[in-house]
Amino acid sequence: MAAIGKGIFNLLSNNSTLNSNVGTRIMPDVINASASAARVFPYITYDIISVDPIADKSIAAGGSALVDVFRVQINIYSRKYSELETLAAAVLSTLNRYTGTANTIKIQSVDYITQADDYDKDAGNKGIYARGMDFNFRINNV
Repeated sequence: MAAIGKGIFNLLSNNSTLNSNVGTRIMPDVINASASAARVFPYITYDIISVDPIADKSIAAGGSALVDVFRVQINIYSRKYSELETLAAAVLSTLNRYTGTANTIKIQSVDYITQADDYDKDAGNKGIYARGMDFNFRINNV
């Protein structure tokens, strides 16, 4: 199974809009936004929601799947909604329909699935806007 996180970090951190606004504040797993009032905003996290290995004969024989389909959620956190929208547009343009190699991860395709917004008014003194964006990543294991 591919280490997809390093591919996601590579793609997002090399986008000029994301790099100038977020820098390297792109990390795996969910951060409790309420408990992170001191965190520097904006930032991005990514979560692997599920992995579906595409079955073939080699799996039955104890081998690895030729292709893994990862459902990944990209989470964007910001103090400003306008900034959140700018970053979300950059994430979408970077990932949707991407094909190629990102930090040795061979990506067959990336497909945008859905998104949802949230606002936590009790987080810190200004509140936090959040957007979760789901993508399917097809990773070639050969």
